[in-house]
Amino acid sequence: MNSNKPEINSPDTYKIKIEKMKMAAQDKLFLKDIAEVSEDYKYVDLEGWEE
Repeated sequence: MNSNKPEINSPDTYKIKIEKMKMAAQDKLFLKDIAEVSEDYKYVDLEGWEE
């Protein structure tokens, strides 16, 4: 096992993940992709519930 890698749930890894999420929240291409996926699922989520 590589001892230079932080543990998956270590405080350092958590901080890195939070920083990446903050960056993604400002990434226009990422936000566009999320909006498209959300739009796609808007109608799929209703399937099977309508009678």
